[in-house]
Amino acid sequence: SNYSWTLGYRPKVFYLPGNKTCSCLTSNACTHPQGFYCASIYCHTANPQPNQTVPGMVMSCFPFNSLLLSTLECLYDRSCIQMLFDWRLFEIADLMQPITLNISSLDARLPSRFLPNTTMEFIVSNLMIDDWINTTNVTTHYNTCNPHICTYTYTHRYNKFQVISAIVGLAGGLNIILKILAPFIVKIISSRLFTRNTRGNTESSRAIGMFILIVHPKYDFH
Repeated sequence: SNYSWTLGYRPKVFYLPGNKTCSCLTSNACTHPQGFYCASIYCHTANPQPNQTVPGMVMSCFPFNSLLLSTLECLYDRSCIQMLFDWRLFEIADLMQPITLNISSLDARLPSRFLPNTTMEFIVSNLMIDDWINTTNVTTHYNTCNPHICTYTYTHRYNKFQVISAIVGLAGGLNIILKILAPFIVKIISSRLFTRNTRGNTESSRAIGMFILIVHPKYDFH
């Protein structure tokens, strides 16, 4: 025979003050105070309350959301840290077994952009980096790389005023160059034209002389 299974998912609903609710079906930002809750079946209610809350920590739809929406507020308070150790065996042992450890809390007086009430989401999104300290030493970098030559290029777009200035400057430079070269160019062209004209005149004179000798042999041209 064939069997079929149907899995149902009931989204978690958080009860908020003022008889309001927040469902994980519509939002993953629903929160409830984190703490130590009674795990007995007799303690199950629609809106259970913790026996002991943990400041700054919340429960959300998923563990990952719970972490991101929580803060490190408790870790700034030594008594809160001690409370976590005192309640560590809640619902496991019948009696709490207090323990004293020499654990230092975070110091809120130290300069930091992460305040005690800063969410873990903000801290993680900033890679948990409190401050960037950038020290650039070009000489050391150059000596370490030891290159034979160091070049760089960059792309820069000129504005219209720079383009106009460059064109005007180029035109002015061409003007000066032409003023210097123009006399020499004119002399070269003139000398070539004069040579061509002289050769043309000589050949014409010879042709005329030959014609005269043929027509009048008595004339002699030297």
